[in-house]
Amino acid sequence: MKTFKNKIIKELNINRSSTDVNEFIDTLNKISIQLKGLTNLGVFAENIEIIQSIALKSIFEKKTLSITTIMEESPRLSLKNDKSPINPWLHDYNKFVQNQEGILFGTVTNHQCDTKMDCDDCEGTGQTDCSNCHGTGECPNCHGTGREVCPECHGEGYWVRNGQINREKLCPHCNGSGDVPCGGKRSLTFIRGGITGQIGKALGVVDFCGGSGSCSKCKGTGKVTCGNCEGTGKVTCKRCEGSGWYQTYMRYEADVEDHIKSYSGNSELSSFIDKAEGKTVYDDVYKCWKNELEVAMDNENKMAAVCLAQLGDSNKQLYENYRIWKSEHEIDLDNDEKPISFKATQIIVPITTIKYTLEDIQYDLSVIGDNNIVIYSSIPKVIKSYKVNWLLKIFNKITYKKRIKTYTILAAYLCGIGNFNLKENIFLKQVPVCLKLSIEQTENYWQELERYKNMSGEELKKKLPKKTSPKLITFIWQIIAIDNDISVNTETFFDSMVLASGISTSEVDKLKKMAIKFSLLSNDQLVKEYIK
Repeated sequence: MKTFKNKIIKELNINRSSTDVNEFIDTLNKISIQLKGLTNLGVFAENIEIIQSIALKSIFEKKTLSITTIMEESPRLSLKNDKSPINPWLHDYNKFVQNQEGILFGTVTNHQCDTKMDCDDCEGTGQTDCSNCHGTGECPNCHGTGREVCPECHGEGYWVRNGQINREKLCPHCNGSGDVPCGGKRSLTFIRGGITGQIGKALGVVDFCGGSGSCSKCKGTGKVTCGNCEGTGKVTCKRCEGSGWYQTYMRYEADVEDHIKSYSGNSELSSFIDKAEGKTVYDDVYKCWKNELEVAMDNENKMAAVCLAQLGDSNKQLYENYRIWKSEHEIDLDNDEKPISFKATQIIVPITTIKYTLEDIQYDLSVIGDNNIVIYSSIPKVIKSYKVNWLLKIFNKITYKKRIKTYTILAAYLCGIGNFNLKENIFLKQVPVCLKLSIEQTENYWQELERYKNMSGEELKKKLPKKTSPKLITFIWQIIAIDNDISVNTETFFDSMVLASGISTSEVDKLKKMAIKFSLLSNDQLVKEYIK
């Protein structure tokens, strides 16, 4: 598969209906310059072929709907059943596009119920576990024993004073037993570690059992009157809020999504066609549904007719390829999705392909879309027939003005200073302009041409470089064979220059063909090509 480079060249003005090679010479030049290739590629290229084609770029938009339903309840009779469909997919889809959630009023059902319900706190018994003893009925301080550790001796049984134990004297509070009856209400200052009595209404007071071992709050029953229902075991019904009626209904949550995909064919150019601009021939919704069972509108045949008319008979397959691709993506739905609408944008993208050869190598490039995306694999940057080694490149760079002089000498000798035709005269005038010579330098330039007018071929060769370049041979042949009639003297001179250059016969034939290409250049282009 080819690897392509690409560049957008906005200033190109392409006749998309023409295959006339002459119309594309300048276009090829402009493209080559932008791609840093040969300046006059359109002139030097051979076997140029122009192919005009089109591509169909399609943007497919699919709007889908998914619905989730949840059973809900509502107290009293606040909702009204409107007899609409119970199945959400049978509703008008516009309902879901406008409202992302709501009620399916066709599912509203009324139910009668008791105005009272069992209390959740006591489960209808009217009593709950005592919060003081947690339902055990035992005093939380003595755990049902009726006794507690003596708060004076801390269970030692001896007299304790200022933290010191006197083992010769029994504790007067407990008479040496180490415990005392669990004593009624006590200040918190007498509570020892582990005592967990309930805090009473008075701050710092704890209820104890007074030696009975029973919880003082519930009197040993473990139960107290339920505060929520006040001992009745019944409360107002939450479902109907005491009205005696409630309703059930289905609530829906709808999710509308847009799915956008594009299709640009299956060729190696598809990725570039996808970014290209063109002529929009259709842009509309072509199919939509009222609900799951009813199609509200179907203009698919109309869309096909419009596109096929614009594509023409020779390009019908482009639409057929799109139709196959579309059918695969239309049915690409999740299990809980259904289509709402299909929309398509059809764009015809022009493609101009230019095929050509240069020095027997095949090249091609394509200009895609109205925004002129130029794609190519490679672009010729030099004419290899003129390629020189690095030493000669340096020599040519150093002797830039000498090379100009060489061409001038040859032109004067071969054409005859007094017999220049209009084109030759304009060409010679371009040389000092290109060199940016002053008025004085320009006068000297024309005087030099006059001196070379009557030189013989042998004298002239002494004025020329010993190493004759391929481009110089092309220049000589262009003048003597294309711009003038070939004479015995000029042909003899040409043969001697070829002999001096050491260029093979086959290469000379290529250079002669290249001279024909040079003759097509404008004077300004001609000067720049020869002296660069």
